[in-house]
Amino acid sequence: MKERFDKLKALGCDVDGALERFLGDEQLYLTCVEDLKTDASFDKLGEALAQRDSRGAFQSAHKLKGVYANMGMIPIYNDCVKLVEPLRSGEVTDDMTQTFERMQQFMNSLRQI
Repeated sequence: MKERFDKLKALGCDVDGALERFLGDEQLYLTCVEDLKTDASFDKLGEALAQRDSRGAFQSAHKLKGVYANMGMIPIYNDCVKLVEPLRSGEVTDDMTQTFERMQQFMNSLRQI
């Protein structure tokens, strides 16, 4: 278990802060990490961005932003924040593709933990 937490910290995750929100329940936190690896919202975000669907992308990004914040996944949370406000106003830009690619890299690393 410690090794997994160390790997999450190496990715830039605030595991200690997240565990406070999880009332110290390490197993619950790791279960949520596992669930996050297969959450369909991430794929929906990518699909919506590719289709330039600002509403669909906003819904997915907004949900994920809250999840990432609670999970202490700071790098991907910060990227998600960069998407939410422009998407809220209906804007889909080419820069969002680069941001999503960074998010994909984070998720690929997370999936290997």
